Amino acid sequence: MKKALIFYFLLSIFTTLQQNSFAQQNQIKEGYKISIKLNHYKDNILYLVAYSGGEPYLLDSAFSKKGVYTFANKRSVLQSGVYSIHSKTDQHIFDILIDQNRFFKMETDFEKPLQYIMGYTDFYNIKLNLNHKVLIPRPETEELVDMIIKE
Repeated sequence: MKKALIFYFLLSIFTTLQQNSFAQQNQIKEGYKISIKLNHYKDNILYLVAYSGGEPYLLDSAFSKKGVYTFANKRSVLQSGVYSIHSKTDQHIFDILIDQNRFFKMETDFEKPLQYIMGYTDFYNIKLNLNHKVLIPRPETEELVDMIIKE
């Protein structure tokens, strides 16, 4: 009898802890804060653009503070999905994917090619590691290699 009581007691504690953990993991926080540092970017404002029914609409704006643009709202909840970052001339800069984490920071550089930032590029089904001392192979070079191999 004593073992059964201890078992049920421990089982109820475990179940309660599991339910609390599940509730915390699935709780959607209100608000968002997205900080983006854009090195070598000249404009002083960025726009966060969302899409509804395929149509873009302005969601938020951010002014540069030493190259950092922060989109923040304490009351609004961003739905999971793809959002675009646009310049003041409505130029599409890049997209971001928002999931459950609506509080994050990121950094990118406008003078460096993406391959240098990532540290690699794909060339003819080979992953090539890169740094600033290595030239990035051009797509035309890959086409030329493909032609030579096929001949």
